[in-house]
Amino acid sequence: MVIYRHKKVSSTSSNWSDCICIKDYMQEIKKVILTEEKMITVNDLTNGSSIPSRADIITNNPMKVINLTQLVHMLSDMLDLVGVNDLHHSKRVAYMCLETGRTFGFNHSQMEKLYQAALLHDCGVSSTSVHNHIIKEMDWSGAPEHCARGSTLLEAQPLFRHLSPIILLHHTHWQELDPSFSDWVAMLGNLIHLCDRADALMQQSASKPWLSVRNSVRDTLVHYKGSWFSPKLLEAFLAASRTESFWLSMQPQHLSQYMTEQELADPHPMVSTGRLRYVAELAAEIVDTKSHYTACHSQGVARFSAHLAEKAGFETDVCWQIEIAGLLHDIGKMRVPDSILEKPASLSFSEKAVMLGHSFESYQILHHVKGFEDISRWGAYHHETLIGDGYPFHLTEADLEIPARIIAIADIFQAMTQERPYRPAKDPDAVFDSLEHRVSQHRIDPDLVKLVEDDFEACWEAAALQQKT
Repeated sequence: MVIYRHKKVSSTSSNWSDCICIKDYMQEIKKVILTEEKMITVNDLTNGSSIPSRADIITNNPMKVINLTQLVHMLSDMLDLVGVNDLHHSKRVAYMCLETGRTFGFNHSQMEKLYQAALLHDCGVSSTSVHNHIIKEMDWSGAPEHCARGSTLLEAQPLFRHLSPIILLHHTHWQELDPSFSDWVAMLGNLIHLCDRADALMQQSASKPWLSVRNSVRDTLVHYKGSWFSPKLLEAFLAASRTESFWLSMQPQHLSQYMTEQELADPHPMVSTGRLRYVAELAAEIVDTKSHYTACHSQGVARFSAHLAEKAGFETDVCWQIEIAGLLHDIGKMRVPDSILEKPASLSFSEKAVMLGHSFESYQILHHVKGFEDISRWGAYHHETLIGDGYPFHLTEADLEIPARIIAIADIFQAMTQERPYRPAKDPDAVFDSLEHRVSQHRIDPDLVKLVEDDFEACWEAAALQQKT
C-alpha cells in the first residue's frame, strides 16, 4: 500500500506477527555468497528475482577481520544479561567445560567447539522468567523448548551451524540421548548439561561462599551418574573440580581474566566483516524476542538506518557499519526484566531507572570488541539528544556524529510503527508529527528528518519491515 504524507490513510499493520521478521530477512541476506576475500551477489535460484538492494549495500565493503572469540564473548555478555543480577552464567559454564574437557582429553577442535557452544548454550533464552526456571529448577519440564529454539537459531547461522546439535542436547539426560547423534556431539552436549546443572546448584546457594557448597554440588551431581550424566564425563568433572582454585576461578574478577586469556590465545580464529552480519542478525533476534511487542524492532531500526544513511550520502562501507550498529543497538535490553517490557501502564521510578541502563549496557558490551569503535558509539547513543537531555551519557550536538543521530531517529520511528503494551501502533501522520515535535525541541537532527519527509514511504517500509503491495 502506498503511504502519503499529510493525507489521512490507514497505516499498514505493523504488529509483530505481520512484519517480515528476521527469519525472512535472513533468507534475503543468505542470497549473498560470502568468501574470505569478497562477497558476490547472485540471483535467487528459486524465482530468478534479483537480490534486494539492502543486501547489495555490503558488497563493496572493505574487508577487515574481527576476532571470532571476541564476538562469541560479546554474544555471551548479552545472553548473561538475562540473569539481571547474575551476569556470568554462560561464562562459568564455559570455564567448567574447558577445565573438565582438558582433564577428559578432548582434542583441540573439540575444545574449540565446546567453548563456543558453552558460551552460547542459552541463546534460546530471552526471557527472565525462563532463565529463572532453568536456574532454580534442577530438571524444569520447559527446558527442552529453549534448547530447540537455540539450536534452530544457530542452524540458520553459517558461523555457528556446527554448534546447533550440541545446543539441542544440552538439557538431554545421558540415558535419553538419541544414538543417531555422533559420539563427540553427545559428549559435548552432555558435558554442557553437567556444567550447566552444576552452576544452577551453585546459584541456588548463591548467598554462601562457593567453597562451602562445592562438596554438596559434587555429591548432587554424583547422584545422577549414568542417568543424567556420562560416567566418564562426571569422573573428569570430579577430578577437575577437586581443587579450591577451580571454584575460586569462577569469581567475577578471575573469570574476566580467564576470558581475556581465551581471546589472546594463539592462533585465534578471525571473521571477515561480511560474515559479521550473521552475528549481528543472531543478536538482534535474541533481544527482539524478549517481548512480542519488540519483535523485529532491531531489524527495522537497522534497515531504516541503512536507508537513511544512503540518502544522506554516506559511502557504502559506512552504511554497512550503521546497519550493523542498528542491529546491535538494543542488546543491553536483555537485562530489562520481562515485567517491565510488558507492563501495560506507566513505569515506576525504579522501573524507569532499570530501563535507563539498557543503552549503557549495550555500549559496555560493544566497545570491548576490537573493530567496533564506531559501531559501539553509534548504536549505544540512540537515546542521546542534541540538547544533552538524553541518556546515559547526556551528550550534546557537538558529541553526536551523524550516524548516531540516524540511529536515534530510526529507533524513535520504528518504535512508533509497533504496538506497545501501553499504546497502540501509530499511523504515518502521527509518526511524522512526533518527529517534527522533537525537531522543534532540538532533540533530533532537522536535516535528517527532512530526508525522512522527502522519502517517507520508503522509510516507513524499511522501519516496519513491510513489502510494497
